[in-house]
Amino acid sequence: MGANSISCRIAIFRTDNGLYGEWKNKTSPFSIKGWRGRRDHSISDIEVEKMLEAFFSEERNAFFTPFYASDYKHTYVSGSVLSQNKDVYLKHYKVHEAPLKIRARNLLRRTLAKKAMCAYYRLKEMGIDAVEPLFYARREGLFIPREAVFASLSTGTNQTLAAVLQREHQKGELLPLVRALGAFMGDLHRKGVLYAEPVTNLLPVAQGDSWRFVLCDLDEMRSLGGMTQQQRVKYLAKLRTTLFNLEKAALTEFDTTYHAAF
Repeated sequence: MGANSISCRIAIFRTDNGLYGEWKNKTSPFSIKGWRGRRDHSISDIEVEKMLEAFFSEERNAFFTPFYASDYKHTYVSGSVLSQNKDVYLKHYKVHEAPLKIRARNLLRRTLAKKAMCAYYRLKEMGIDAVEPLFYARREGLFIPREAVFASLSTGTNQTLAAVLQREHQKGELLPLVRALGAFMGDLHRKGVLYAEPVTNLLPVAQGDSWRFVLCDLDEMRSLGGMTQQQRVKYLAKLRTTLFNLEKAALTEFDTTYHAAF
């Protein structure tokens, strides 16, 4: 096994288990009524407690609206739990309902919630936009947490790349978005960031005649420190197929700007 392959494996292991240290300097630990975790400095213990109490109360539906459900992960949105009335996305991990393999992996990383929060601060140091975390928490008292939560602020849009690609295609304005996307993905890979699901979890934000991109669902981060050629090709495949199915020219434009940036 070559040195590059070993370093990539180490980078993926560190990313998958939330082992980058920067996040601890940007967050504070808390323990609130059976929950333990870390919060961003932008939110107080009182606000964390208020959010947890609202989510796990009988009046949950008055504060949170179901947004998306996937296996043992359920996402909710709320615009009324923070004093600033900012939209909050809260992901509830029912770890006890996950497959045995997933539960075993949580022995070390303590849930995907920790991984997502850890990744954000690493990405920020690289100059890469991602949804801003508020806190992550897990139930105390169990070696493998029975459940956990991860809360983040909204970016102001919940339109994923898949939806925006379709919209721009229908408008006949797909290629400018695709060129920007190619440059963005090339820059990500040049910096060693490997992201698994850009089609469903990347948020394009229009800025006049240009586009910027925000990473969300940081569970899907695979590496923050490098990748092999095989891994890079693997995680581009679904995106490239999506572009080809929309317009053959879209894939050509994507590849051109991708390789120029990478």
